[in-house]
Amino acid sequence: MKKISMFILIVVIILVTGCSNKKVELEEPIPEDKIIKDIERDIWVVQDDDKLVVGYRYNEKENIWIEFAKRGINELLQISNVFTTAIQDKMTKNEFDNLDKVQLIDSYTDWISPCMFRKGSQKTEDEPQFTGGWHGVDDKYETARMLDYNIEVDGNVNSNIVQVASEVVLTVTNNLYAYNTIDSKKEELQETVIYNINSDGIQVEVELKALDDIVIEKYYGLQTLNSLYRGSLIYDGAEDTAFDPFKGSESPPKSNDCSYQVTLRSEDGAHVLIASINKDVGLGKGDYLGDSIPYAFTLSYGKTYFDLVRGKELHLKKGETAKWKGRYIFKYEDINN
Repeated sequence: MKKISMFILIVVIILVTGCSNKKVELEEPIPEDKIIKDIERDIWVVQDDDKLVVGYRYNEKENIWIEFAKRGINELLQISNVFTTAIQDKMTKNEFDNLDKVQLIDSYTDWISPCMFRKGSQKTEDEPQFTGGWHGVDDKYETARMLDYNIEVDGNVNSNIVQVASEVVLTVTNNLYAYNTIDSKKEELQETVIYNINSDGIQVEVELKALDDIVIEKYYGLQTLNSLYRGSLIYDGAEDTAFDPFKGSESPPKSNDCSYQVTLRSEDGAHVLIASINKDVGLGKGDYLGDSIPYAFTLSYGKTYFDLVRGKELHLKKGETAKWKGRYIFKYEDINN
């Protein structure tokens, strides 16, 4: 019995020792950026040929839709239409096409500014004029060309016709003629416009890259079309004055300590558009504005412009870039509550 007991004890010791020497494999923690989080998919995305339409909740009964399509003599992809529909929980492309649409804005001009610039540092006999955007020559000849565009839905490139998402990024790349190379059709400036769209609005980021040595004489960046917003216009820094969106007016000078923001309202006060420039990024800092130049102004035909280059020329060598950021917020405010 003693021999058997001793044998059992030895076996137990061997087993315990073996177990104690065995390495325990622990699972590696999942990196934070690899965790798929539950995101709120609160926008509709509709893609159809060279057209992108993004919709989200506007009020208790309606969705607002911002359409991006080729417009103008240059056929650059930009904000084309803004309309509303009844709220939909589920939808196919055919159902979207057949929705009753109430048009709020039919764009007949650019929202992202054209540019007045020349090739070379010395002024020429050519008459300065804007190129790009909707600007052509005698409404017959283009001054810019769209190279490409890309659509990312929640970080993925896809061409799903109708889907729900949390964010859409539209990137558009255009080449512009200088005003003194219009006749030769030589492209001198590359413009990359990035629209980051979600239910909070549209974040706009623009990079200008010189394809040759150029001088930018005047450039507005962000613009608004005021056709829907005929009620009032308020510049940040001058809140005590409500201007007419279809009469000439100016914001305070860029040196004032205020946000570069404009708030527009419809005549009934319900439709609101807030447009702004980020003062901390690139051209938004105001380095190329004269001291007395307003950060924004409005003309009598119903457009509001933000000043980015005016009063001081911006010289860019070949390959150099300039950037700015801005934002559009389309809101509805229930005036009965």
